[in-house]
Amino acid sequence: MDDPVRTLLMNTSGADVDTVVVNGRTVLRGGAIPGLDETAWRARAQDVFDRMKAAYATRDYRHRTPAELFPASFPSSSAPAAGAPGPR
Repeated sequence: MDDPVRTLLMNTSGADVDTVVVNGRTVLRGGAIPGLDETAWRARAQDVFDRMKAAYATRDYRHRTPAELFPASFPSSSAPAAGAPGPR
């Protein structure tokens, strides 16, 4: 018989976790950290990332812009891809 705890841990991910209680204190409820302002932290992280990208441009020997150094992985949904037909 396989170990049920190992089976649980090996076949799940953090997305499967709803509530976590550590030493009597709820540290995750409904998949979110109680009292954490996710919107503020997300904005703060985006600001740090934007500054980091801009700093690359100052060190690039070819003096490329952040847009040139970090092109989008996928075409924008607001503009057709190169060679793709536009809306009808």
